[in-house]
Amino acid sequence: RIYWTVFYLYLLFVMKKTIVSMMMIFGLFWFSQAAVLDDAVTWMNTNWLTIFKTTKDYQPNNYIRRDEAAKLFVKFAKIAEKDTYKKTAEECKFSDLNNAHADLKDIVVESCRLGIFQWANGKFMPRSSITNEQAVAVLVRILVGNQSESGVSYWSENYYNKANEMWML
Repeated sequence: RIYWTVFYLYLLFVMKKTIVSMMMIFGLFWFSQAAVLDDAVTWMNTNWLTIFKTTKDYQPNNYIRRDEAAKLFVKFAKIAEKDTYKKTAEECKFSDLNNAHADLKDIVVESCRLGIFQWANGKFMPRSSITNEQAVAVLVRILVGNQSESGVSYWSENYYNKANEMWML
C-alpha cells in the first residue's frame, strides 16, 4: 500500500505538467487514466493531504509552490510514520520565510526539521515551484532517508536511482 501511495503522490506532485502522458502509459496497463488520478485525489482528500475532492478542483496541471508542497509532504511523512525530527528549530531559520503563505510558515520549518526539504544560502524559496528533482528527493528522504549528493553528475542522481530501485519511477 505504501508503494501505491508513493506512486500516487509522485504522479500528483512531481509530474504536474507531464502527468497526462504518464497516466496514459500507466492506464494502458492498469486502469483508465482518469480513474487512477481520481483515485489518487480521493485518497489524498481522505487522508487530509488536500482539501480538494475532485481531480477538476485539484487542478493537477498547475504548478505547486515549495511551501504548499512542504505541507503535503509533511502530512505524508506523518502518515508514513516518518515524523522524527532530525534538526532543531534553530537549524531551520530561513531569511525568506516571510515569503511563505502565512499559514504555511510553521510547516516550512517542520519540513526542515524532519530533514525532508533542503534549502540554499539560508533560503527556502517558498514561492518557487517544486521541481521534479526536488519532489523525488523529498519522497525518497521520507521513505528511506537521505542519499549522497556528492560524487554524482547531478545532485539528484542517487535519489532517482533509489526511486527507480523502489519502482517509484
